[in-house]
Amino acid sequence: MGTRLAVAEIIPGYLEKGIPDLGRGSRRMILDYNPVTRAYILRVPRGKEPSPQRLMREYGFDFSTPASTAQVATLFTREPYCAATFVDCATPEAARQLAQIVSGVARSWALDSQAHIRVPDDQELAPYEKACVDSNQWSERAECAPSPSWRSSMSVAERLV
Repeated sequence: MGTRLAVAEIIPGYLEKGIPDLGRGSRRMILDYNPVTRAYILRVPRGKEPSPQRLMREYGFDFSTPASTAQVATLFTREPYCAATFVDCATPEAARQLAQIVSGVARSWALDSQAHIRVPDDQELAPYEKACVDSNQWSERAECAPSPSWRSSMSVAERLV
């Protein structure tokens, strides 16, 4: 946070390339992606929640003074997990860049899975455990939610992930 870089370093061509203009009356955020700098750019209308300060404090965005106006604050991050939180207001390019993370998050919340996971004959995974193992097959950050049966079943799941 607090990084002060010129717009040309973070957002070259961003303001000139025809990103949807928020305009004076618009009240929605727009998340875009710049492939040259690998930065996610979030344009936030001022005077509406969440405030730019809150987004910087709670999500880790940086503020771009040169790219911001009195009506719109321009924030940026190079951390895709930070940007993925705002995929619902993403441009098509930003959404494409975040697709793998977003689908992984959706899989991680699944309560069941149709996956066929081999376990020892005398053991069985609960539906949410099967979903967890299935989800973790596609993730670098593997973790399953604890439950009362977590210790006994995780030894099975740990061997499978």
